[in-house]
Amino acid sequence: MEFINPAMWWAAAAVAIPIAIHLWHQKKGQLMPWAATRWLLEKNQTPQRGLRLEKWLLLLLRCLLVLLLAMILAEPFLKKNDSSATLPTVHLVQPDEFILENYRFELTKAQQDGDELRWLTPEASTINDALTPDNPSRDVPSSVLIQGLLNQLADKAAIVHVYVRNERNKAQLPVLQAAVPVFIHAPVDTLHRVVRNFRLVKNNQKLHINARQLLSNGPLDTGLRLAENPVAEGPLPVLVLLKNETERTTVVAAVKAFAEVYGLELVLDFAQKASQPYSLVVSDEPLTNPNPNTVYVLTGETQETSSPNINVVKEPLTPQTSTLVANGQLPEWLGQKLLTHWKLRGDALPWSRGELSRRVKQLAPDQAQASAGNLHTLLLLLFLVFISLERSLALTKYA
Repeated sequence: MEFINPAMWWAAAAVAIPIAIHLWHQKKGQLMPWAATRWLLEKNQTPQRGLRLEKWLLLLLRCLLVLLLAMILAEPFLKKNDSSATLPTVHLVQPDEFILENYRFELTKAQQDGDELRWLTPEASTINDALTPDNPSRDVPSSVLIQGLLNQLADKAAIVHVYVRNERNKAQLPVLQAAVPVFIHAPVDTLHRVVRNFRLVKNNQKLHINARQLLSNGPLDTGLRLAENPVAEGPLPVLVLLKNETERTTVVAAVKAFAEVYGLELVLDFAQKASQPYSLVVSDEPLTNPNPNTVYVLTGETQETSSPNINVVKEPLTPQTSTLVANGQLPEWLGQKLLTHWKLRGDALPWSRGELSRRVKQLAPDQAQASAGNLHTLLLLLFLVFISLERSLALTKYA
């Protein structure tokens, strides 16, 4: 027997709860002898020593109910053991020189063993004997591509090894769902350093992410690599189109706080100027012809958008309606939207082995799902029977 959600077996530890409650209720107060009743009571009492477990059948039923509930949550299924069958192995490899150099020995051995090797590309072409990609790419493949290839291999009943760069990006390496065993190999490139973008602010200072992964406009840290040209320079033009006076005052104060801390010269407008290219627009009006080079924050909007430079806030940005404002997080939040748009970022921490293993959610095969459904029904019936017995004993025999 195996389990679809084995982690739910931790719920079995709750069996200690009914035992503790049972022992607690079994405690009784001391009888105080009073006058002649003492002799009447002692006549019918027999001496007892130690802890006597009363109502043990009721306690047993309650413990079984907790264990059954934990088993139901863990979703057991029966798996046929077939040791004679050996699953084939498929290797999906990102076409990157760093990946090939790190796993050249393993991939060469896989070729000698007759395993199937394919590039982690939309074409999923077969890897040649020389292990040289036609179109090398350092970028981690998208989540749609990885999941799509795993779906294609679902009917093949194979063990899949995925080789990708270790870059912390949940959009590229999400929680993958697979009906086959999947192992992710993601080496850390310790020699590669991200070339960091920067923005010029007052006094030609460079606003960037420093070695401690913090936003800074101070001196550069040793060994830090910056891009040759800034992503932007000069004043920060901001357009605020908000009808609510309280909301307008709040947003202006937040933008001024961010600009003052990091040395940005601020230019505020409260009416659209056709000749002005704005870096940030905060508005409660629908957009017409949005500029891809501008960060938009729309308040009071209910319709979501997929554009990365358009941010929708469903409530007005006031202390009474927005937790961002109430918690003092609005300046940081608006600044983060600008930093993301300017692509000011540092070195991302790599995925750990434990995190990589949790990026794959193992789905039970159809046969296991059917077995899990049958066992689940049986366990539910058994749970109902036991709870009926427990209620019957609690309300009649031990009432």
